[in-house]
Amino acid sequence: MSLLCLTRAVLPLCLLVLVSSCASNGEAASDTNQPLDGAQGDQSLPDTQQPPEDSGPEVVLEDWALDWNSGFIYARAYRTVKCTDKYFCPLLVVVPDLNPKGILFTDEDLSNLAREAGAVVVTYNPPGTGEGERISGGTVDFGGQADQDALKDVITFAHKQDYVLRSVVGVVTLGDSLVVGAGAAARFKETNLPFLDYLIDVEGPTNRCFATLSPYTGGQRPVKSDGAGISTARCDFNLYDRLTKFPEGSSTDGKGTDGTPDCFLCNSNAWPLFEAAQTCDDDGWWTDREAKGFLERLPIHYLRIQFLNDHRQPTRLAAREAFRWLAAGGKSLSYQLNNLQANKPITSLTEEQLLTAGVYLDLPGLGNGLGEGTFAQTGFSQVSPAEFFRYVLPKYVTRMQERVVEQ
Repeated sequence: MSLLCLTRAVLPLCLLVLVSSCASNGEAASDTNQPLDGAQGDQSLPDTQQPPEDSGPEVVLEDWALDWNSGFIYARAYRTVKCTDKYFCPLLVVVPDLNPKGILFTDEDLSNLAREAGAVVVTYNPPGTGEGERISGGTVDFGGQADQDALKDVITFAHKQDYVLRSVVGVVTLGDSLVVGAGAAARFKETNLPFLDYLIDVEGPTNRCFATLSPYTGGQRPVKSDGAGISTARCDFNLYDRLTKFPEGSSTDGKGTDGTPDCFLCNSNAWPLFEAAQTCDDDGWWTDREAKGFLERLPIHYLRIQFLNDHRQPTRLAAREAFRWLAAGGKSLSYQLNNLQANKPITSLTEEQLLTAGVYLDLPGLGNGLGEGTFAQTGFSQVSPAEFFRYVLPKYVTRMQERVVEQ
């Protein structure tokens, strides 16, 4: 490709070629959108037992300390040596699942993502999280406005780097951090983040009842019952009732000793209520920490990655509810569940139809769930973080990059 095409004022045709050429091995990735009858699409993946001898171009790591609230937000960028001030690569910011330790994935994981997606990948420790010298300033905010503000600042700083293609910018949120990505997009798209294009949500919860769900737990912080604040409005039981969303476990004692455990909502010992010293009936505190309100206002492209076995929930209904909120608001530029046809309204489809069509990810040679299979009934096979970042996530990132430049 001619370097004459690689300017900030890139023509749409040149931009499309650029995104394709930034992908791993210089090959253009194809969108696997398929109608429902063929919804599984192309889910073929490399043989994970025999990784290629050549892992791709070298990845350069950069550590950043961003001024933030009388402290710093610690971030790290990953880019291949191909990404320079003469060859720009799309930007992807990965938001860690919410936890006090901050970033849990490895440099190798994110280096592989940068290679395979042809992107500048940036991750960071949200306020008050991290370990050692990489603890970010501020206090842990459990997905609230401080977390959303910090993400906005990280995206803004990364967007200014001279090796970034500034017209293709996306965010990936892992688990509970959905509210951070959706909140930042909904609040700042029209002001601070006009260049933000898409959000990839990896199995995030939509409301406080999904967010506080816990299996039966003994020990010093037992969870053996529901807590205060459960209601139809707070848990959206008008969409799906309690036993449909959170069915009883299959074990005879409810503890999971000979089957799956019972699950409980809003218990004071469950995350994040214990750490935040909060309850589910504090509606003011939860206003900024539930993704559903921000999904209604989401003004960018949205894609949900959902495995057959959710990494934390006993059902996949958080995914279905996410699309209900998107539809209710009608603001998103496009939406998609895995490889189902883009903008296909899944609310009109039953779980049986989606399962029959192979919509939920069950990947040959890899597995069908990211978590530990706590609530899995049969046939659970774990997809490791290394496999997810190398073989699964890059396909969806490349798809969204292409969607942005084709719009």
